[in-house]
Order: sequence, then structure tokens, then C-alpha cells
Amino acid sequence: MLFKEYHIPLIRSGSKTVTRREWDENYSGPNVGTVVAATTALFTSDEEADCYIRVLDTYEESLGEMTDEDAQKEGDYEDLEDFREGYERVYGEGAWDPEKVVTVVEFEYVGRERPTNQTTLKANRARVPVGPLLFGAACIVLLAVAVLIAWGVGA
Repeated sequence: MLFKEYHIPLIRSGSKTVTRREWDENYSGPNVGTVVAATTALFTSDEEADCYIRVLDTYEESLGEMTDEDAQKEGDYEDLEDFREGYERVYGEGAWDPEKVVTVVEFEYVGRERPTNQTTLKANRARVPVGPLLFGAACIVLLAVAVLIAWGVGA
């Protein structure tokens, strides 16, 4: 996962445990429980990487829902206004919009080397399990087909 150079020491110290991303809606981001390299350049190999984080949770949130406490978890920001200025340095002047929904990634620093034993955490709180939804949708479709057959439609 890409970070600015000044973020890496903050991640290592534990003062940066969250990042907010303006990801394309087709990009799913890292899975909860996975360990990824926190790097400053694309295509950094494991041999070159020296900062690893475990993704604890991902969810969507509007920037307007942020609190001062949320801003402080982003690193060396004193409050929300301080974070807003930093956000616009990264994404460009005028990028801050309280209505803008971004992906929040909560993580923990796990060391300078990729751990050999990764454990997957439970699904994050923002995502609904798909299995029950698909089952419910299938039941509705089957019921609709049964009603249509009973009425003689499509015969």
C-alpha cells in the first residue's frame, strides 16, 4: 500500500494506524487480516520493503463524519482542521468535501519483515455477508417463478 515518505516513521511508531483513500469504486482494496507492505513506491519487492502492516478493518465513511480523534489516528495531526490541510496537500486543493465518501483502512504495524504466519481476521463491520443475501434473493426468484407457473404464465 502506498504512503508518503513522512508516513513510514509514523506507522512504525504506532501514531498512524488509519488511512483514508479515494479509491475507484471498482477497486476492493486489501482484505481484512492480510499483511501488506507499506511503501513509498509501486512494485516494491519484499526484499526492498521494510515496513509491514496488518489490515484490521476497512469501511466507507464520509469525510464529514470524521472527528478530531479520527484525525489524530492518521498520524501527526492535532485535530480535524490540521488533517484537512494535510488531506488537501495529498489530494489537491479543494479535495476536501464533507460529503465525499472515502475508504477507511485501519491497520497495525507488524514489523520490518513480512510475518510468515498470517491469520485472517473476521470480516469488517461495514460489509454485509453476501451468502445470506444471495440465498434470500434466490428464494425470492424461485417464489416468483413458482407463482408465474401457477398462473400459467410462460407456459
